[in-house]
Amino acid sequence: MSLTSTLTPNVDAGAYQARYAAAVQPVVGAPVIAVGLVARHGGAVRTRGRRKALRLPSSVMLAVTPSHLHALSYDFKNGGTVVVGEVARWERNGLRADVDHTPACKVLSITLGDGTRVEFESMWGEDVNHGLFAVLLHPVS
Repeated sequence: MSLTSTLTPNVDAGAYQARYAAAVQPVVGAPVIAVGLVARHGGAVRTRGRRKALRLPSSVMLAVTPSHLHALSYDFKNGGTVVVGEVARWERNGLRADVDHTPACKVLSITLGDGTRVEFESMWGEDVNHGLFAVLLHPVS
C-alpha cells in the first residue's frame, strides 16, 4: 500500500496513525494499536553476553499489536511510503521501553525479554510518533 510521505507541522496524528496502520495491517495480521517511523539511534543495538546482534535497516516502521512489536522495512515509491516487509518481531510480554530526550531527538530504548536492547530515534518535530511511544511505555500485563 502506498501512502503520502509528506509530513507537515500541522499533520493530523490520528490520520497518520490510521494510514500507516492500514498499510501494515496485511503484513502483521493482527489489530494495529500504534505505529510510527523511527531510525536506529546511532546504529546502536546492544546485547548481553554472546547473543547475536540484531540486523535492522537504518530506518524502520514500528507497529504495535496486542501481543507483539513489529519492525517493518519500508521504501519511498511514487511519492509515497510503501511497506516492504517485516524485519523483526518481538513479544510485548516482558518488553520494556523508555524514552529519553536529547537536544536533537527523542530516543526510544527497547529492552526485550532476553535482555537485548534496541535503540531508535525520532526527530523532535515528529509528533506523530507520540502514540507509539505512549503505547510502548505501558507494559503488557
